[in-house]
Parts: sequence; structure tokens; C-alpha cells
Amino acid sequence: MKLSDILSIDLPCGGHGFCGRCRVRAIGSLSPVTREEEEKLSPARLKDGFRLACMAEALGPVTFPDLNLVSDGKSKAVAMAQEADSRPASGTAAKTASKPQDTPVVELRTQLFSARTLASRAVPSELPASLPAHLGVAVDIGTTTIAAYYFDLETHKLLAAKGQINPQRLFGFDVISRIEAASRGKSQALTTLIKSTVSDLIPRQTERVVLTGNTTMLYLYEGLDPLPLSRAPFTMEHSFGELLTREGRQVILPPTFSAYLGADTACALLASGMSAHPEKTSLLMDIGTNGELVLQHEGKLYAASAAAGPALEGGKIASGMPSVPGAISHLDEGWHVETIGKQPVKGYCGSGLIDLLAVLRKKGLVDVSGRLEESPFSAVLWSTKLPAFTQADIRELQLCIASIGAAVERLLAISGASKIDHLCLSGGFGSGIDPTSARQIGLIPASTRLSALGNAAGAGASMLLLQPGYLDEMVRIKDRLTVIEIGGDPAFEEAFLRHMSLMPFEEI
Repeated sequence: MKLSDILSIDLPCGGHGFCGRCRVRAIGSLSPVTREEEEKLSPARLKDGFRLACMAEALGPVTFPDLNLVSDGKSKAVAMAQEADSRPASGTAAKTASKPQDTPVVELRTQLFSARTLASRAVPSELPASLPAHLGVAVDIGTTTIAAYYFDLETHKLLAAKGQINPQRLFGFDVISRIEAASRGKSQALTTLIKSTVSDLIPRQTERVVLTGNTTMLYLYEGLDPLPLSRAPFTMEHSFGELLTREGRQVILPPTFSAYLGADTACALLASGMSAHPEKTSLLMDIGTNGELVLQHEGKLYAASAAAGPALEGGKIASGMPSVPGAISHLDEGWHVETIGKQPVKGYCGSGLIDLLAVLRKKGLVDVSGRLEESPFSAVLWSTKLPAFTQADIRELQLCIASIGAAVERLLAISGASKIDHLCLSGGFGSGIDPTSARQIGLIPASTRLSALGNAAGAGASMLLLQPGYLDEMVRIKDRLTVIEIGGDPAFEEAFLRHMSLMPFEEI
């Protein structure tokens, strides 16, 4: 039995041994060290008993001293006997049992709310004891987090907002890893996990539900085979856009645009209000492991998906981490840092990495090609006690920036647009970055106006929940949207190489 199965541990790369982030100290009867472990773990770590949970197998009893856990090698780990009665298991193995975490409140920039935002006032994370007669729930099934928003359908009052880690992370952090897991016979397990989690978030007396998410998440929720989404010609056999009745309640599934442009993009586009101003050239950007982009120009919509990779979410970065307490979220030229939750520094999240790279460029410690002046920067690290940041980290960030930048360039070229009037940044990452830093390194283009929308997918889903008639508008939006396939496009590949340069988008 693999250690990852014993511990129910997160596998960011889907269990292929690529990322090395599932390392754990294990003592006992174990399989021989694999080639992947030798590549990802130093001799000193191997000597200390560290293994990759996705590679190492238990051949008999195993103890995990840092986690205070033990296993017989055939079943899940449990707390060591002497501490089983005093405290629960801690560390990595306890992640899947953690309580739902508060989700940042969604900001609704919509006519429905008369420009009144919900971000300006606190929203409870728990529902009131007495629920309204007409309860509605909008659920955004994200690859990482599932967010639920609870409304009184009669008064349109937001009652509560909850967030929960997507339990499918056990099969990998990105959609490709989960599609691969489904192809290996784990499809039913993936569906059961997500349905069970979403069901727990929806009270029995709920009258109406909206379920949004990327195309893969909706496929897995509905029990559909996601494999065609990941292989040429990337066929999307089911595009949703439905109002159904299930278990006596209305269930709305917003439309998906393509295999990699899902209902979350459709909802974000609705919430952005872009389609209400067709005369403006507007760009919606949701930047993450997979960057979703929608450009509106002269009343037409053009959309593309760019595989940016995990670096902007802390993946494949030496000191990278998600946006959790202790992560550096911002950094200035004086090397002063802000951390999430004002906790001691543990590493960099995406917004912190963007600031760091911009500061290094401004100080001349990184040139336009991305080359790091390692000796001077080592002195900075030593004097400031900042977490490690390497030449390899810069290259990973450059790949993300180049993919997003090249995709934006192609959308502008195909549409005939020359400038952007309104840039809308969707998602937690887009709302957290410093736009000035992002522009300096070419991650986002210049624009006359910029709006950080927060969880625009959740906002759009909430609009649809309160006014189901928006479903018709979303279908009309889909009908006038052209999906641009950039994979294999020689012009995209040429643009990608240019956008590896760390300079403002307009200077490339």
C-alpha cells in the first residue's frame, strides 16, 4: 500500500513523482528508494528517512514520527496509541479532515444588486438557525476550493458564505491529473467525492441550486467521462446550459464554452458586465494554473485558454506555497514584506512572487532575459532572511507569464484590437496581485480602467441563482463567442518566445 493511500495525502502532480511535495518521514518496512525519490530528495534527507508518499510503498508496519501516526501497512494511518486519546492526528494527514474554511466574500458588480457590493460588509460563515422559506445556494466547484453562497431567494439577502477544500486534490492538484486518475478507473471515486462534499454544503430544504465550475469539474460531478476533454480534438460532448429538477428542487448548470473554458468562465463573464458595453474593448483574465481569457471587441467575443502551469500558485517554486497564513503576499523595494494573516514568513504565494520578480527587475538583480545576479541576491537573502528564490524559480514564472502574454497577444491580433479599455481580473489571484508589479513584468497589459472582481464565477452563479432568466443571456453570449485554439498555432509559439522577456506587455 502506497504511503499516499495510508495518509490520504495531497498529490499535486497526481502521484507521478514530478513535484516532490509529498515528502514525508517514514520509518519501518518500506519498498526500495525509487529513481524519482533519488532525484527529488537529497542524500541527507533520504538518510533521515524522508520518502515521496506517491512512490514509497509500505511492506509492513510504518511509523510517521513527524505526524505522530502509525500504520500496519495495510490500512489508513492512526494516531500513535499513547496520544490517541489526547489529541487528533496532526500535519499532512489531517488536512482532509479539516473544517471548512471561510471563503473571501464575493463582490457582485451587477445590475441585480444596483452596484451595491457585498465585499464591504462581513458575511457569516455559518447559516442562521432559522432558515428562510425560500433558500437558494450558488456553488462554485473550483479545482482547489469549493465555495458556496447562501441566499434568501425572496429578499435576495446573502445569508452566509462557506468554503471547503475540494477533496479530489487526493488525485492531483490540476484537472489533467484528475482526468488521468479517471482514466485509471478512479472516475466513480472522483464523482462520489465531489457529490458528497457539495451535498454536505446544501441544506435539505434548499429550493434552488446553481452549480458552476470548469468543464472538467462539471463532467466529474455529473459522472461524465472527462477523457475526451484532454485529448485532441478536445471534444466537449456536453455543454450544459440547463435548468433541471432534481430531488424536488431546481438545479441550474450554466453553459460551458469549450473543454478548457467552463461554466466558471461563463459566470465570470456575466458578472463582469462586459457584454452590457459591447462598444468597449474589454478583457477578462482569470489567471491560475490554467489561464482563461475572454476579449470583447466591436461587439464580438473571443476566448482562449492558456496552460500557465502551477508557478503562480506556488507550485514548482522552491519556497512557493498557496495563499495561506505565513505566505508572503506583498513585498516592496525596501524588502519589507506582508504575510497572509500577519503570520511569520513561511514562503511566497503567487502575488508575493510577482512583487519579488518586479522588485528584482527594478533593482537590476534580474535582467530582461530572466538571468539572476546570484551573488548580489544571495547577500540580499542573507541580510533580509527572505525565503530562497532561485534561477529555476524565475524560469518557471517566465513560462507562466509567456503563456498568458502570448495568448493575450493572439486574441488582440485576431480581433483587430489595438488597446484595452477595461481589464477585469477575476479570481483570488487576480484580486491579490499588485497591478503595477504585474504590468512591469508583462503578466497583464496596460488598460484605461482596471477592475479586480474577486470570485467573479461565484458572483455570476449568484446572479443566476437569484434571477434564472440570466441563463438565456448566458446562452446568447455563448452563441456570439469564438473560441480560439492556440495550441499548435505557430504565431502563438513565436509570441510565447517574445513574452519570455520580463518587460511591459506593450514593449515586447
